[in-house]
Amino acid sequence: MHCHRCRLALPKSTEQRNGYDRHRLLPRLHCGPVDGAYFALRSRTTGNVFYQTPALLALAFSVADLLFIWVMMPETLTKDAKASSSKFGDSSDFLNPLSLFHFSAVSRTKDPPPKQRMQKLQALGLVYFCYLFLFSGLEFTLSFLTHQRFHFTSMQQGKMFFFIGVIMASIQGGYARRIKPGQHIRAVQVAIIALIPAFILIGLSWNITMLYVGLALYSFAAAIVVPCLSTLVSDHGSANQKGTVMGILRSLGALARALGPVVSSSVYWIAGAQICFLLTSASFIIPLALLRTASRLKEE
Repeated sequence: MHCHRCRLALPKSTEQRNGYDRHRLLPRLHCGPVDGAYFALRSRTTGNVFYQTPALLALAFSVADLLFIWVMMPETLTKDAKASSSKFGDSSDFLNPLSLFHFSAVSRTKDPPPKQRMQKLQALGLVYFCYLFLFSGLEFTLSFLTHQRFHFTSMQQGKMFFFIGVIMASIQGGYARRIKPGQHIRAVQVAIIALIPAFILIGLSWNITMLYVGLALYSFAAAIVVPCLSTLVSDHGSANQKGTVMGILRSLGALARALGPVVSSSVYWIAGAQICFLLTSASFIIPLALLRTASRLKEE
């Protein structure tokens, strides 16, 4: 449900802000894991099923979200636009992964972006997918590693993710939102490069200090890449196309988050934690190379 709200909120944000301010809307504090761990432990002391209280709390927040959207957010899609959008394009543009990578739904509009901008948009979408594919896989196996190697309890896991969330919120609020136009690609490159030693440290960590040093680097990079890439992508397309552009980007992210954990978990349990983290760390060279290619594409 969190991902669904993000897919709704991100295109909505493109309607409200210009390109320079848009990435300021993206910071979020990861308090959820520590709250879930706390209420899970508290449920055990009261005799309830451990997941009952966190699940009810999540349900309450979801209902509150729906009420807030219904009351406070007006519909920006006019009836005329809604009628035309129902006839627009082929449904395969939104269901076929290859069509998503090509942003076919955008190129089939009445006023498609120029060829050069479409090529750059497609390159940025591929960077986004590759990055999230690798990142989400290691993020998913992080809990396995800390439980196996350091015997973390659910509360310790929650505190770890809270530590990550605090650093991410600080970086996003203090640095990412101040990145000037024209510097986003450079910021993404630095962040992805920082992820390589971060995951190497985490994968090879033999004590808590080494683990948390790696997590600090990991948090810095995680706070930069997605907001900056989203800002870069949101600059493509006309005002009527931005919702489609950002929706396709989120769909690519969802696809990456579905496939990445499956692949990384398979490598983790077959080859071990060190091989999994070292191999995936080296694989971040792929989105770096793709990003370099995207930065060299000229636009009209």
